[in-house]
Amino acid sequence: KALHAGSNKILLRFHSPVSEAEIRQKRNGKKYPGGDRTFLRKAAYQWGWDWAPALPGCGIWQGVYISWWNDFRFSDITVVQHELSDSIGVFRLRVAASSSRDTLFSAGIFVNDSLYAQEKITLRKGNAFSDVFIRIKNPKRWWCRDYGDPYLYRITLKWNHAPNREQVFMRGFRTVKIDRDNDGNRRGGFRILLNDKPVYIKGANYIPPSPFPGLISSASLRKSVEIASLSGLNMLRVWGGGLYADSAFMAACDRLGMMVWHDFMFACAMVPFEGSMVNSIRDEVVFHAARLSAHPSLALLCGNNEISEGWFNWGWQKENQLSPADSAAIWNQYTLLFHITIPSILHSNCPGIPYWESSPMTGWGRPSAYLDGDVHYWGVWWGMQPFENFRPKTGRFVSEYGFQGTPETYMLRRMSRAKKMSFSDPSLKMHQKHPKGFETIAEYARQYFPDPKDFRSQWYVASVQQAYAMETAISAHRSRSPYNMGTMFWQWNDCWPSVSWSVLDESLRPKAAWYTVKREYKPVHLDLSGKLGDYSFIASLGAAEPCPGTFRFELLNHQGKLIFSREKEVILEPANSMEVMRFADPLVMKTIDTGMYHVRLSFFQNNRLLAQSTRLLCRPRYLKLANPAVLCKTTALGGGYQLELAAKSFAPWLGISSTVPGTFSDNYFHLEAGENRIITFTPDAPSVTPPVFDVRSLYDVTDHTPAAQH
Repeated sequence: KALHAGSNKILLRFHSPVSEAEIRQKRNGKKYPGGDRTFLRKAAYQWGWDWAPALPGCGIWQGVYISWWNDFRFSDITVVQHELSDSIGVFRLRVAASSSRDTLFSAGIFVNDSLYAQEKITLRKGNAFSDVFIRIKNPKRWWCRDYGDPYLYRITLKWNHAPNREQVFMRGFRTVKIDRDNDGNRRGGFRILLNDKPVYIKGANYIPPSPFPGLISSASLRKSVEIASLSGLNMLRVWGGGLYADSAFMAACDRLGMMVWHDFMFACAMVPFEGSMVNSIRDEVVFHAARLSAHPSLALLCGNNEISEGWFNWGWQKENQLSPADSAAIWNQYTLLFHITIPSILHSNCPGIPYWESSPMTGWGRPSAYLDGDVHYWGVWWGMQPFENFRPKTGRFVSEYGFQGTPETYMLRRMSRAKKMSFSDPSLKMHQKHPKGFETIAEYARQYFPDPKDFRSQWYVASVQQAYAMETAISAHRSRSPYNMGTMFWQWNDCWPSVSWSVLDESLRPKAAWYTVKREYKPVHLDLSGKLGDYSFIASLGAAEPCPGTFRFELLNHQGKLIFSREKEVILEPANSMEVMRFADPLVMKTIDTGMYHVRLSFFQNNRLLAQSTRLLCRPRYLKLANPAVLCKTTALGGGYQLELAAKSFAPWLGISSTVPGTFSDNYFHLEAGENRIITFTPDAPSVTPPVFDVRSLYDVTDHTPAAQH
């Protein structure tokens, strides 16, 4: 009806999102917690966050096309899991179309490139669909990383009337549930059951990788998931203040066995679920629920991020001066959207996908937060609580926690061009979006790390401090399984050059904390807890089958001398932790200076090292270190380099940097006295100038006067 003979013009007018949001708020009359942005269905992070710049752009950022047809057109073709048992798996292939008459088509359906059937598909006049059910005997199941093979069936639809036209779908069979009774005697737990098997979740929170959605490439999305898989993660949470996951992201998760916790895009703001917004949001939920649920990697859909917590714990009603009537109206809209509308849509469209109303279930300031559901623990950082609090504040499923850290120095040069760098430099402060970010980093550093002698040392300490915080938190969580069944840190990636909570910088290059995550997320995890003279050694397993092996505990001084050693044969159980050994020897432990010793924990299976971790006996600030005199021998090797490292004494957080961008096989590790370690470096691109490597450890940041331990 809009077209006419001859040329036609489509005119698009873009209004300022800031002005438009303000206009809509005034038109509505109520002041919603979260600000005017709540009146636009626009990614929340673009309005600014404590890690993102405020850049609320406008425009079309996805494909634009004109669809026209005379008698017939396909509107959608989908393949989803319909039924699953050990003996039979059924995919439902649905062809939806719009037609001016009844239409009959024939098509070949192939499973893993073998012809399954030739089907005649009848589509009735109007908007209609036709279903074909693909039955597979003894189906192979899709599993996440470390629990099995993420098996995918290749379903191909080839139209006989158009031999060159085909659609290919990669789909998997699996069941997924949230189990709220994982300790067997009371509700309150939170664990993911994949194919009825409990999975210990090792995850991270994922944010959009750019402030500008149109600049996000499929290649960068795939690379991010590939790095996550390499790091030992088995789940990524697509956070509710960002963007719905792209198909390339979900396909990569399917292929690599990466489960996805996916929020609907509502975060830290009440939603005006009234008027024209009702149908808009309903259509949004229907569309994305159907699209995402076709992927076997989707583990759960969550209504929102921190809205329930904000309403009950953050003083929103008082802050926004809401009248009792407006408060009741706004909360009723929340209830209608997250308690009724979304669950009913999911029940009709994807009944096999678990739904969780809001993350977290309870705010971290309440004792019940650690007993029931999921928790965002921000006592460390926001609450300025010590790192040691990660252990007693371990909840049933910790879906957010973290600590800020600095990226490699090459990123520093992208943030500031000051000749003399300092954390007070205005350019650098522009890239720190937390209002007290640098002050918080510095305050924790004063408690935990030696006093840095210069800015370069401050930058290094800020980096390894994040790694230390991540090690402390992940160890606390994993050592409490099965009481705790998930650890998902904030945050995985970054959207611009910044100092933030991410473990990968904006270019997807690792920060020091990433190497720690990679070590702490191995299937076998080893930890030390307790206090001087009475230590427990805890092993946990994040894998599908029991793991027998030999646990070894070694007490060493920083010069490499073995003071004490003990071994024990153990069998680790899946998704579980156990105290494998307790060491309470006052003659050995109470007489030593903990700043001069450290512990090495190892786990062997048939003489093969499966896991090893080094644990300090005091805060890094109180370590009494000698000059490790690290030697680094570099050899060109193919397109990369081999670095052979050795130290005369213990070198904690040995960090290597390069003048050429690239990837190290390992970094920021503890190098033992007398140990020879081989590290490889692969440049991102060929370079005419060979890289220069700089090596430093914690010893190099101080004036070597250890602080007095209290």
